[in-house]
Amino acid sequence: ISLDDAVITDWYQYVWEPFAQRTLAIFNDIPNYADSRVTVTLTGSTARCGTLVVGVPFDLGFVEGTPKIGIIDYSRKETDEFGTTTFVQRAYKKTLECQMVMPRGQFAAAYKVVSGLRATPCVWVSSEHPDLSPLIVYGFYTDFSITVAYTAHVLCSLEIEGLI
Repeated sequence: ISLDDAVITDWYQYVWEPFAQRTLAIFNDIPNYADSRVTVTLTGSTARCGTLVVGVPFDLGFVEGTPKIGIIDYSRKETDEFGTTTFVQRAYKKTLECQMVMPRGQFAAAYKVVSGLRATPCVWVSSEHPDLSPLIVYGFYTDFSITVAYTAHVLCSLEIEGLI
């Protein structure tokens, strides 16, 4: 895939629009065979891969409502006795909170899979739409709960803390 994420519709944008780079790619259509081999080739003078995650997907249901994305900022902001503020920019982590609806028949399997992922980094995909790529987080869950409130489906609540 191309990592060029620029949307250029006219000459003005071609000349003045800042360069936009895709920073995330997900491939869900790789066949799952026992003797599979994945080969990743990066081309270009500055192409790099920060994290590559290979795994088996599990569907936790349909994300409903409004997922909430945020960050935990580890930067330092200090003000001295004269009122001068200095900043030291440091790393940050993504956070994600969402609620999913899943069929009641999937409840036991979902509970078993997620409880088995304690302290395990995973890729959590809330939406595959390109405009909503910040809703994809590589990290671990900090809170997981399932509400069995309806006869046909259950509500699953998940809080994720990112690693990058």
